[in-house]
Amino acid sequence: MVVAKFHLARCTMNNGQTFKKRMQQMTQSEAQIVRDLKIKQGFSWGGIAEECWVRFPWAFWSPPNNQAVGMALCESAAGFFEGENWRKMPWS
Repeated sequence: MVVAKFHLARCTMNNGQTFKKRMQQMTQSEAQIVRDLKIKQGFSWGGIAEECWVRFPWAFWSPPNNQAVGMALCESAAGFFEGENWRKMPWS
């Protein structure tokens, strides 16, 4: 599992746990959801964060549409797919 590095270091959860620790709970199916939200449906980073906040049981951040969290979600999710980089096509 690839854990996002750049954005995760700046994000903390409401309950004091680091976002990095929570992000390690992302599953392949959740990564696919994030990928579909960004690539197929064209969600913004804030929109991805908010949608994941609703869908994923481990997702607790504030505000729900936190753009930095959305970027970290995309970074982490892209790591599940061989050769994909969240900063390059088809992610951006």
